[in-house]
Amino acid sequence: MRAPAEGFSEPAVVYGRPEDLPRPAPLAPEFSPSIPGLTQFEAPSPVDSHWPASQTVRGRAFGPEGTDRAVLVLHAAYENDYTFSRWIGTPLAKRGYRVLIPAAPCHLDRKAEDAVSGAPMFWSSQLTVAGIAQWLVEIRALMDYLRGQGVRQIGVCGYSIGSLVAGLAATLYDDLDFNILVAPVGDHLAAIRRSRVAAKVWPWMSDIPAADVELLNRWAPDARQPVIEGNLFLITLCDELSPTSLQQRWWNAWAEPPHHTYRRGHLSILFCRQLYRDLGSFAVARTGGDE
Repeated sequence: MRAPAEGFSEPAVVYGRPEDLPRPAPLAPEFSPSIPGLTQFEAPSPVDSHWPASQTVRGRAFGPEGTDRAVLVLHAAYENDYTFSRWIGTPLAKRGYRVLIPAAPCHLDRKAEDAVSGAPMFWSSQLTVAGIAQWLVEIRALMDYLRGQGVRQIGVCGYSIGSLVAGLAATLYDDLDFNILVAPVGDHLAAIRRSRVAAKVWPWMSDIPAADVELLNRWAPDARQPVIEGNLFLITLCDELSPTSLQQRWWNAWAEPPHHTYRRGHLSILFCRQLYRDLGSFAVARTGGDE
């Protein structure tokens, strides 16, 4: 995804490492009906966003209301609707979890009208880190809102680039109860350097300055350690976007927590029935219920 020919501006603030992120006040989202079975929410972002269209947090929610458990589902890069995140969240919603899907900066209904969903967040190393950082702070604020509503168990579930952010959250927020990683991306830059498919999506990252490499490495969750237990890796064995060897490297680095493997690719995993059975079984194990 190439940057616009007329150029772009870099963010005023780029956090050098995840530990530098501020602790925000709890989010105060307003909820309103969307399509049947789905609620939309929005709130002012606790971050001064580089992108005006992303100054408001937006997302979707579904599943039982008034429950004491919730999961935040974090989507992939460039997604233009909430469908795949809804698929991933449905097995957990069926087991009593309220599912919230906070859109990343520049994505979905947080993008500028003339932009491709997600594209401005990936035009430079600094923009990528700024977007990830904003998303993480908003996730923290959303977690604190849920705690204030009486939610006792909160987990994250990330797919693709969403797994990178979920992984970072699991290294920062020790009050997370679990972390599910679907087709995990533990090192975005390493994936681009090993995958021809990823290199075509992000061609500018094939040759970046050493300072950018160091910055992106500090934001790679597979180079960090989790501060929670309850991590689950759902590894794709035929993945040409996030190479399986890198997924396994991350799993090894985190002391080989519970995992499942699938003979699927980065996208085809979303059409794998066993994935959803495993998500449902994980939810049952966390709640102590029956299948």
